[in-house]
Order: sequence, then C-alpha cells, then structure tokens
Amino acid sequence: MTYLDRRLTPGRLQSLLADGLSLRRYPESRQQWLDLYQRRHEAYVGDPYTVADMKTLHLFRALDESGDVLAETRRLTRDVQFVVDTHVDAILAEGLTLVRAPAGDPSDLAAAEAIWARSGLDQHLERYVRDAAVLGDLHFEAVLSEDGSGARVVAYDPRHVELTYDAETGTKLERAIVTVPYFDPATVDAHGNLGEEHDVMRIYRRVITPGRIDVYRDGQPSPAESGATSIGVPTAIHSPYVPYKIPEYGLSAAHKLDDALSLIDSMLTQIHAIGTRHGNPLLQSAGAQVAAGSDIAKLGRIVNGPAGWSMSYVEPTFQGISTLLNAIQTHRETLRETMPEFLFTESGANSSGSALNFRATQFVSKMKKIRARVYRALADAIQIGIALERGGAVRAGIVAVEGGDILPANVIAMLEELRIAHGIQPIKPADVVRVYQRAGIVRTDEDPEAYAAETSPEPPDAPAGAEPARDTE
Repeated sequence: MTYLDRRLTPGRLQSLLADGLSLRRYPESRQQWLDLYQRRHEAYVGDPYTVADMKTLHLFRALDESGDVLAETRRLTRDVQFVVDTHVDAILAEGLTLVRAPAGDPSDLAAAEAIWARSGLDQHLERYVRDAAVLGDLHFEAVLSEDGSGARVVAYDPRHVELTYDAETGTKLERAIVTVPYFDPATVDAHGNLGEEHDVMRIYRRVITPGRIDVYRDGQPSPAESGATSIGVPTAIHSPYVPYKIPEYGLSAAHKLDDALSLIDSMLTQIHAIGTRHGNPLLQSAGAQVAAGSDIAKLGRIVNGPAGWSMSYVEPTFQGISTLLNAIQTHRETLRETMPEFLFTESGANSSGSALNFRATQFVSKMKKIRARVYRALADAIQIGIALERGGAVRAGIVAVEGGDILPANVIAMLEELRIAHGIQPIKPADVVRVYQRAGIVRTDEDPEAYAAETSPEPPDAPAGAEPARDTE
C-alpha cells in the first residue's frame, strides 16, 4: 500500500512554496480532497472557471488597458457530463432488482425488499449513483427509523464524510465521521409570511465505529441518538467509484477529463473573442475624412463625396482561427479515442466494425467492475439493515443486487441464443424468465422463480379411480 505523508512540517512547507506546488496535483490532505471534490462538481454542472484556475492552467483571459475583463475562458464543452450520464445509465440500466443469494432464504429477501421500499431507493438511487460518478466515492449507511418501522438505507455526500481505515492493511473501515451542515427552515408567521431564511446554521455530526454510533448537534452530544449497535461492524459502507492508491478516496468517472478539456474551452473562448472584436467588417475611406458621428453605415443611405474619393470594406482574414480549430478537433478526437464511453457518439459511428466491437467490449469490461462495486455496497448496506432489525450479527451473502445489460440488448439475437442454448442443454424456467426480463418481455419487478412456477404447464388431473393406460399390443 502506498503511504502518503500528510504532515506539513516547516521543511515541507518551504519546499512547497519554493517550487510553486500546483493545486491541481493529486491530493495529499483532507482539504485538498475537498477542493478536488469541489472542482469535480463544478466541472459537471458547468460552473465558470475561477481566476485561480485560469492562472494555474494558463487559460485565455483578455484584459484592456484599464484592467477590465474583455473575455475569459468559460466551460463550453459537455464531455464530462456525457461521460458521467453514460456511467449512470450503464449502472442503473433498465432498473435494479433484489434477488436472493445462495446463503439467504425467502424471509431475507422479503426483509430486503421492505428496506428497499422504505428507503425510497427507486426514487433516490439515481442521485446517489450520479454523486458517486461525479465525485468519486459512494457512502451508504443502514439506520433504524425513528418511528420504529424498521431499517432504511441512506447515502451521504462524499464531501461530508471523513473515513479512517486500519493503518496496517488499509482494508478495514475503523471509523466514519459524517458532518452535515444545514440551516433552520424559514419560519411562517400568523399571516403566512416567510421569515428570514438561512439565519442559523446547524452542524450535525455522526461518528460511526464498530458497534457504536455517537451523534453531536452543534457541538453538543445527543444521548438520545447515540449508543451501541447490535452488530460488531460499522453501519457505514464505503465504495470508491474507481479505487486508487489510498482506500479513503476514489477517482471519478471523468477523472482529469475536465483539465484536458480546459484547453479546448480556452481556444474556443479565444476564437469567440476574436470574432466579437474583429468579425464585423470596417469601412475604409480613401481621399476624404468621414466624421465619427455619421450614419453612412445605415441601410439605404447615399454617400456623396469629392472626386477621387472611394470607400470599401476591410475584413480580417482570420487565418489563425483555422489553426486553432484544427488543434481543437485533434485534441478532442484524441481524448475521445482514449475513453470507450464515446462509443455512442459520432466517434464510434465512424469506426469500423472491428473497432466498434473492441470499444464496446472495453466499455462493458470497464463498467462491469464499477457496477459490481456499486451493487455490492448497496447489498452490504441492506444486509446490515436486516441485522439491525433482527438484533444479531450481519449475515453476508443473503441478498444481491442485479441490473440489466450494460449495452442495449439486441432482443432478436438474445432470444435466438436462448433457443440454441436450450436445444443443447435444458435451461431452468427461472433462468429463461431472467432472459425475458433483460429483453423487456417480462417486467423486471417480477420474481423469476414465482413467475416460472405460475406459468409452467402442469399435467391435467386424472379422474378419480382411473387406471393408467396400458399397452394393448
């Protein structure tokens, strides 16, 4: 395991100031990770570049003689959003379903489905997955509902969670600190008028350790919300979206793509500034002087002047813009060639059949690993919720989460493969139902085992006292 020294000693501070450490380097402290989370969020929602970003990345920024801003780089590309949304679609596919794992029984599946419904995962899971794809980490926790209805699964913003893994192996979660700042809701007076909003900030802190949870509100312990749990492991589950180096943090779906796209944004802004300042043709007067306040440029005006006077338009050639456009196109194509997510754009459509197949295989292979981590984290959180409800130890492998095909299914090809496979080796009816569900023929919320049992043909009942037919020959 790679160890990163986060201590800021006087010698290290001096070296950082001497070599001008860029804020875009791989983080080595909690604050640097929070800054990276913020940059990832800004890249997805398309927030403007800050002045610090423009200076660090040397982006285009034009100032006049008075220091006023004429043009500055904006986020004009949507590749980050496209990659993230493609990941979310591949993870959720046609919807997720709970299934009974080999170590489980029907009661386990029923309890898991109740937790799923109580948590509103059908409604909120897309937001949880998108947060993980944008920021790089997924945090679930199983909590018991205050009304006593049972357990539910909640998710936290990665910026609100600080983790501690064991120092020896980095594989065991020892502590999770959840810090959520929030404001008191606006008050409503007797006349229905809203009071001042966001006047008081509150801090909710939740310290989760194996077998215990401690809650603090505004720095004061909350004994009613604190206490020991019935299980010996933390109720929190962490899954890095793409694991790398240290266990506490992961990489996002579009890691560093925003930095690479900043060059394209800078060039596009520069072209826009050139076109704005020099795109309109200018009138040139030869042989006479035209007053600055004249309206000769208006439509239908007639211009009279002395003999030998001529007027013509002067237009810039914009030869440099073609060079910038070629650089933009080349840079963008290079980026897209390295990411299989652009299989679904014109970059994939222009590829040969073999190249398209390779990109599809690479995308499926990439998303399989990510999906497995997300599904496993969700199943683990649900299993912890079942253990909290029953007051016993956590039983692993009793439920699992499954999703549809990563790529859109070719229904005809899928059914033909099923027919050929069934001719070679008989297939269980429940497995056939699962294929029908992936093809969209059967609803995904149906239980394959129950559906197969209901639709399987049964032999007609024999009349009472009837004897089996005998061979008369």
